[in-house]
Amino acid sequence: MTTALIAIGSNQGQPLHQCQAAVEKLGTLLHTTVTQQSPWYQSAAVTLGEQQDDYINGVVELETALDAEMLLLSLQSIEQQMGRPEHHAKWSPRCIDLDILSYGDTLKTTPTLTLPHPEIPKRLFVLLPLRDIAPTWIHPKSGETIDQLIHTCQREHALQIEKISC
Repeated sequence: MTTALIAIGSNQGQPLHQCQAAVEKLGTLLHTTVTQQSPWYQSAAVTLGEQQDDYINGVVELETALDAEMLLLSLQSIEQQMGRPEHHAKWSPRCIDLDILSYGDTLKTTPTLTLPHPEIPKRLFVLLPLRDIAPTWIHPKSGETIDQLIHTCQREHALQIEKISC
């Protein structure tokens, strides 16, 4: 079994409900168990100027026997089941967004998957919930601790973010 960290986000419909439903669906994946779930956070959408509703974000930890590529396909299947179009603009609103943040200590780059997720250091809405469930996590590529990443991100990428549940 491998520990995988998954980011969850939504800003359409009832975002909190969408995120909670995604966690339930993750729990039904074959050979996979949800072992931890962060509190939910609310933050403004990161956009290219287009006004969007706020996002709800969180992180879950999975123990899985699926390899990274099969896990990615499973996440994409959940997204599609929940109404996310297969093809979408990069910064468009989302009914659900599921991203593999890390898969054990795997370092990997393919046309469809980069591990760890390359945007982790820039996303406070990922780093804060990640710290809630993995306070000793160390970035597999950079070697930085979660607290170091948060400190740098807060300095470089100002974002209003609020914990909305425990």
